[in-house]
Amino acid sequence: MKTLSALLNHVGSQWLGLDGEVIGLTTDSRKATKGVLFVAICGTQVDAHQFIPQVLESGAWVLAQTGKIKPQKGIALLKTLNKFLGI
Repeated sequence: MKTLSALLNHVGSQWLGLDGEVIGLTTDSRKATKGVLFVAICGTQVDAHQFIPQVLESGAWVLAQTGKIKPQKGIALLKTLNKFLGI
């Protein structure tokens, strides 16, 4: 597994918070736990950015799209998530 900073640097986002090993990735806020990177996606039915407060409470890290949420501790921002998602 990679550290959070290494993973985010690879896709062009910087991480300024505490670093750690990423043990998993999820787009499902219910599966976000400590050590997991939650990727907030704007879907056709739901905008996952609305679940970020609950995800942060769970101890997970968040990767969100710039402009969707204000910068804050625990959140890394990208202009677009397409590169991260490989699309």
